[in-house]
Amino acid sequence: PEVHSSATLFFKTDDKANNDAVKRILHARLGDLHHGLDDYLIFDFAKGLARFESMFLLMQALVGVVSGIALLVGGVGVMNMLLVSVTERVGEIGVRKALGARPSDIGLQFFLEAVLLAGLGGVTGALLGLGAAEGAFSLLRRVATSWQGQLSFGAALAAVLVSVLIGASFGYVPARRAARLDPVTCMRR
Repeated sequence: PEVHSSATLFFKTDDKANNDAVKRILHARLGDLHHGLDDYLIFDFAKGLARFESMFLLMQALVGVVSGIALLVGGVGVMNMLLVSVTERVGEIGVRKALGARPSDIGLQFFLEAVLLAGLGGVTGALLGLGAAEGAFSLLRRVATSWQGQLSFGAALAAVLVSVLIGASFGYVPARRAARLDPVTCMRR
């Protein structure tokens, strides 16, 4: 009876430009070892990896666009909420100005409210995202025991910082509007 054995060898080149040369060398060497029999296969994963990398870059760009739209919508929501707040609190602003509050004090109050509102939203979203990711990891570990998941606390912190920056950016207009209100006009309302 014939004895068949199978082995898998993996080679990693220092640069994918060298793959063809390494394949030629391997083909010659294996041809000698197998006495001219062509009973082996040589696969080059560089093309598949390049295709995967291009798909991954496309997905990153798509996620970036969707995230940018979500940040813009969230920022406009924060700005609208604070503009409504300024409109509803005109009397309070008038009283504060009549009692000696400077426009910068009024502006700072509304600016800090915007930053706090967006920051709390960012913290809540980051915590929910980390919790959902941990839940998904635990479910995947039950199905595929070799699955390794890792939470990115750096990404969560970056998300919170971006939300604070969005609150600061979109909170500037309502804060400036509140600071510029005339105290006499405010008191009449």
